[in-house]
Amino acid sequence: MAAQVRTQGRHLGGRPPYGYQLADAGPHPNVQHAQWGRRLHRLDPDPDSAPHVRWIFAQRLAGHSTAGIARTLNALGIPPPSAHDRTRNPHRSGAAWTLRTVAAILANPRYTGRQVWKRQSIDHHETRPGDKTSRLPGSKPTRTWNPRDQWEISPPGTHPALVSDADFLRIQRTTALATPHDGTSTGTA
Repeated sequence: MAAQVRTQGRHLGGRPPYGYQLADAGPHPNVQHAQWGRRLHRLDPDPDSAPHVRWIFAQRLAGHSTAGIARTLNALGIPPPSAHDRTRNPHRSGAAWTLRTVAAILANPRYTGRQVWKRQSIDHHETRPGDKTSRLPGSKPTRTWNPRDQWEISPPGTHPALVSDADFLRIQRTTALATPHDGTSTGTA
């Protein structure tokens, strides 16, 4: 899978980031998968939410804090990501933008037009490694952020960028509270 991200820039599944929607990219390159009817997908800008993502990046570049951006989005009545797609986010309230939501968008390199894989690891708490049926009673999987040097990042241009590389990097440098492990801000900067 790492090679598919690194060399082909393929979308490997999962929910698209806020600002994007899935689009059909043709038949699957694996002949057997194509015979089963599987298709490739790519990320295309979502006409409803992509302008909000661009605005968030522009506001941060203009020096606004992540908390201020969240407050403004709430004041403008812009639905947060969890409310934008309720069918995929039934476990979230969708009530309001939060500082953490804005910070996560600002820290996500996928907005530069690249695919990213292995940002997080999942521990299923298995008593026998590889056997998900051997989970400890009552345990739920936990996610942890991998160090950035373990991420697999595709070349640019795998999907339309919502922010330039230069602007994305400038934001990462100005977000003083970004941690080296997860790339998200934990406060206003």
